[in-house]
Amino acid sequence: MKIKYLIFLFLTFLIVNIFGQELQRVPDLWQRVTDLTNTLALSEIDSLDSKLFHFEKEKGSQIAVLIIPTTQPETIEEYSIRVAEQWKIGREGIDDGVILIVAINDRTLRIEVGYGLEGIIPDATAKSIIDNIIVPYFKSGDIYLGIDKGVDALISYIRQEPLPQPTYNYDYEKYYEPFNETLFIIIMAFIIISGIVAPFIFGQLWGRLGSLILAILLGLIFYDAITMMSFVIMNLFFSLCAIPGGTSGSGGSYRPSSSSRSYSSGSSYRSSSYSSSGSSRSSFSGGGGSFGGGGASGRW
Repeated sequence: MKIKYLIFLFLTFLIVNIFGQELQRVPDLWQRVTDLTNTLALSEIDSLDSKLFHFEKEKGSQIAVLIIPTTQPETIEEYSIRVAEQWKIGREGIDDGVILIVAINDRTLRIEVGYGLEGIIPDATAKSIIDNIIVPYFKSGDIYLGIDKGVDALISYIRQEPLPQPTYNYDYEKYYEPFNETLFIIIMAFIIISGIVAPFIFGQLWGRLGSLILAILLGLIFYDAITMMSFVIMNLFFSLCAIPGGTSGSGGSYRPSSSSRSYSSGSSYRSSSYSSSGSSRSSFSGGGGSFGGGGASGRW
């Protein structure tokens, strides 16, 4: 009787510890490479993200990478399917998505394969990529190179699969182009200066109208509608702050206010519209692909 009681307590303890732990949250999807452990450098994330973007543009298939500390209390297989169900990587109806998940503290990883790619990347192939390509680099301490080479292997297999051609609109491609901070600051400074100086030279009406049109054109040519609106607001702000002069006949000199000096760099805009690594990725999302548990797991 005493033994049965001890067994009951032991099993109760196990159940409480296993099911009482809170499940790891699946992070929101907003870029192709999500590193919650700061394992990868920003330049490495950018390089991987750019490679995956151009592959998606070429083939249509989506590949995403997720690096997390742990999947506990779940196994990596259980956690991965939750990620797949939430992210929906791959195109709807084509199901051509792949997710590479790495749990750093657990020293486990998994390749989750969408329904549409299980023919070209069966479980045995996914296992081979993990054991023969990724894990050797992980064991040597080079997580980035392991992921990079693993992604290359996945891409090479998917390229062999006849998939429907991808369709993209121009705005999406333009929005993704790597962010050139220097060019952004130069354009923004030019728009601010034109908003201040143009009313002095051409008069209030034509000067402000001309600088406003310039802000609209530069925003649409080099960036997108959202950036264009930011340029317009900045231009109007500084144009209205400037003391009218020149041909308007009111004279006076311009003294920039403290608020105008706060726009001397593009960092505030960049932080809200661009990732810390300098590429625009906020428009990325899964295409509605489905997963059925195909793939493989490994350890290092």
